[in-house]
Amino acid sequence: MLFRSILLGAIYGPNNNDVAWYRQLKAHVDRLKLPIILGGDFNTILDTRVRGNIDREGALRGENIPNKDNSTFINNWLGEGNICDPFRVKFPNERETSYESFRADRTIIKNRLDFFLISVNLVKRLRNITYEEKLGKDFDHKGIKLELGGKTGLRK
Repeated sequence: MLFRSILLGAIYGPNNNDVAWYRQLKAHVDRLKLPIILGGDFNTILDTRVRGNIDREGALRGENIPNKDNSTFINNWLGEGNICDPFRVKFPNERETSYESFRADRTIIKNRLDFFLISVNLVKRLRNITYEEKLGKDFDHKGIKLELGGKTGLRK
């Protein structure tokens, strides 16, 4: 399938629970009726489990998921079946993080706050998606490389 237009968006999500922000983003995306690639720092994680969370490391048991209301909204949006997290399509159970926060007690919490949301009709073009090392000590987020190309045989 050849696409003439794709909505490409760079996201910097709210640092607090602001579901209205995500509702507005979704409404805008839905209104355009275009295939999408949205990527960036969503300031939330998608895995909301307390135990066995694959998007989080170093958190204390029972510690709150960052901006869980936002996570719930994005997961419901994913559940509609029109968009997906391509990293989870390719690596459904792999533990990955993209951001490190340092606390006063010197503990490190790592979260996968940075990810892509893409239209499911682009999944067949997904070649690879990788989290790169941070560019240097002054950066607290990893880069993400999304590779799209010819058909790869991945299934939904």
